Amino acid sequence: MSQRPSLNTSAVRPERKEMARRGRLMVVPAPRERVGAGIWFFLLAFVLTASLVTAVVVLQALVSQGSFGVQELARLTTRLERDNGELRREVAELSAPSRIVEEARRFGLQPPQEVEIVFVEGRGRGGDGGAASGGEGSDR
Repeated sequence: MSQRPSLNTSAVRPERKEMARRGRLMVVPAPRERVGAGIWFFLLAFVLTASLVTAVVVLQALVSQGSFGVQELARLTTRLERDNGELRREVAELSAPSRIVEEARRFGLQPPQEVEIVFVEGRGRGGDGGAASGGEGSDR
């Protein structure tokens, strides 16, 4: 008699039960490698990074230009205030009464010896306003 290897039926049966419980097993194809997917991601990341860096540089340049403009305006304001002070001092010196008298003497002018006041009838503060406006008694 030939001896057959004895199969352990208790060990085989649980495998069948497990297979039945899982359902039919199928061979799943290996995932396809996407050619160029990494390149597109790298390209997109590069373009996005370059755009952000460019935006930061442009904004920094605008802020810098504004700062230079403010500094230039501050210098101009300081210079104009200094010039204005000098011009006010010059006006004060030129309009001083002592300087005006000195200049008048240099041109040969002198204060009057006699003062004569002439009142014109119909004109002035207390006179008749009608004569000045061409009413009766007017020479015109």
